[in-house]
Amino acid sequence: MIRRRVSPVSLCTFVAIVSFSLPLGAADIYVNRWDDAHNLCAIDGCSLREAIDVANGNGEYDTIYLPAGTINLSRSGAGENANDTGDLDISTSLTIVGRGPGVSIVDANHIDRVFDITSASAAVFFQKMTIQNGGRYDMGGPGAGIRANASWVKLLHCDVTGGLTPVGVSGAGISIVGNGTLWLEES
Repeated sequence: MIRRRVSPVSLCTFVAIVSFSLPLGAADIYVNRWDDAHNLCAIDGCSLREAIDVANGNGEYDTIYLPAGTINLSRSGAGENANDTGDLDISTSLTIVGRGPGVSIVDANHIDRVFDITSASAAVFFQKMTIQNGGRYDMGGPGAGIRANASWVKLLHCDVTGGLTPVGVSGAGISIVGNGTLWLEES
């Protein structure tokens, strides 16, 4: 039988490598309201807009879980990137997971696009959901469902439908502005 001693230095090195490899503090955020409130997530409820605020503010790679049903965006206003009105502004890497296309639905009701990924370094993963009715005919630019600013975007088992853009502008569903990457899988 051969025994090897593990030196304190190598054990500390292993712990340091593992610690820096794991997304410490990353949160699972559960949306359990269908309104478009913009306050703070509370123990008794969290809207999708509020969940995105939490993810944008904590600097970690969070996962947001959607309930079954339709989340209707209703805070009109466009052109701001603070996630206060209009579209849902994402400024960090995160994953949003629904319960299936046609089961978990985010509907912008044509007040603005649905999702606007504002950070060029963000990696955003949408999974098992429907993104619908984004954009307006007077909206500036493409990307009624999702607009990403040179970001990495992946959709898995998602439907993007019902988008509107100004006449002559393409990208009523998804627009990647700049050198971003779009990955569609069964969507």
